[in-house]
Formats: sequence, C-alpha cells, structure tokens
Amino acid sequence: LVEEETSRVATFLHAEAGQYLASAHLGLAEIARLSSPETREQLDAVRRSLDRVEEQLRRVARGAQPRAIADLGLVDAIRFLGEACTARTGIPLRVESTLDRRCGATLETLLYRFVQESLSHITRADAGYGTIILSREVRGRRALDQSIRCTIRIAGGGLEVSSALEGGAGGPSLRLIQERLRSVGGTLTVVSSSGPLIELRATIPDGT
Repeated sequence: LVEEETSRVATFLHAEAGQYLASAHLGLAEIARLSSPETREQLDAVRRSLDRVEEQLRRVARGAQPRAIADLGLVDAIRFLGEACTARTGIPLRVESTLDRRCGATLETLLYRFVQESLSHITRADAGYGTIILSREVRGRRALDQSIRCTIRIAGGGLEVSSALEGGAGGPSLRLIQERLRSVGGTLTVVSSSGPLIELRATIPDGT
C-alpha cells in the first residue's frame, strides 16, 4: 500500500508540475521575444534550470513505477490485473495487445492506473465479459503523431460510468486519472456508457 501511494503521488506530481513548467517556458519565450540580447541570455539560463527540474521529476516518476510493470512489463501487468478481477468476480476478461515495444515509464504507469481503477468499478457491475485492448495509433509519419491507446469494453453492463468519473471508493477516482491524462496531452473518453456495451478509452501521446 505504501508503494502504491508513493507511486501515485510521484506520478501525479510529475503530471501536475509539468503543466506549470510548460506555462513557465511559454512565458519566458514571450518575454525573450521582446527583450534585449543580454536579457535573453539570462532567460536562457532560467530555462535550462527549468529543464533540469523537469528531468528530476521524470526520474522520480520512473523510480515510482508500479512494481508489477517493472517485473512483468505493461501488457503482462495489465493481464495480471484482469486475471485478478476474474478471480474475484467470475467476469471473463481478455487482454489483447499489438504493442511491439516498451513505452515510457510515465505512459505505462498512467495506463496501468487507468485499467486498475476501471476494473475496480467493473467488479461492482453486473457484467458478462470484457476485453482490454492495447494498441499504437499512427496518425502520421512522425513519432510525435503516434499515441498509445487502451480500450476497455464490457458487455452485459451495469457499470455506472458517469458516477465513476465523479469519483469512487477504492483508490484514485477515474476523474483524477482523467485529469492526469489531460495534463500530458492524453484523453479519457467514454465511448459508450449504457446499453449492452460499455467502452472506456484512454489515449496518450507516445513518448510521454
């Protein structure tokens, strides 16, 4: 429990601080555009200091990666979550992946937490079966155009997605995870929230 809480705080700190650092860089760039060469040189030194702060935060986040990911890798760690959920509830969960390589520590941690929290709500639903799909989405030729997507589909629903996004018991709420994803340019989308199929989808830029 202590390890999980430490990981949660470290990941959240990195994501939240990243937003403020990005804003600071934009502000410094605007000031530099209107400043003298001497002032721009001083601002460059400040930007380099901010870069060092960001790198330290990345190291903290990487060090706080869940032990399951470090030991098993993202796909097998998520498969382990699915198997544990099936053992508790009897709901069959299949994990499918087309990922051909490891992702960044922050990205893997966020996806793991997304699945972990989603499954905590699914165990309280009258579901029939489910699928967790991991894939890489390519929108262009550049690496920056790629993203990693995790889709959770549950058939025979009963899962209250709306209330889950407003917060829930048993760990970080989906609302908090949604905010973390947004802070790194990702999204948490409710594709379907009622009827015979419920689908949640988390997408994060590759390289996060």
